[in-house]
Amino acid sequence: MRPKYAHLLPDDVAVWERFLPQALKQYSLLEYDIRVGLGRDPGPGYDPQIRQMALDLSFRRIDCVAHSPTNITVIEITHSAGFKALGQIYGYPILYTLTFQPNLPVKNLLVCASIQSDIEPIIQTLGVPYVIV
Repeated sequence: MRPKYAHLLPDDVAVWERFLPQALKQYSLLEYDIRVGLGRDPGPGYDPQIRQMALDLSFRRIDCVAHSPTNITVIEITHSAGFKALGQIYGYPILYTLTFQPNLPVKNLLVCASIQSDIEPIIQTLGVPYVIV
């Protein structure tokens, strides 16, 4: 059986479910586990089926893509926001745009339970949109 929110860890699911009522008011469509980018091909030295499986598994995956009439928001969901989340919150909108070429502006949003103390000044300085739930 496939989990409700594909690749989210249990702590991240709890964060998302606390934010979900707000998301349902803001967005008309929520999509989960969206594959973006080109993936990473392991090379021709592998059996074609194994090579394709490896490629399929290597795509970057956005936690949630939220649609509204005026924009698309790429949402990174994490219990504790650190450097990984920071990279994802900036990288995923670019990969989403390259992969899907949407007609609406693509924004980003970090949804978390906490921000690691040494990451908070970076997020503040860069003006990363975030919600702590």
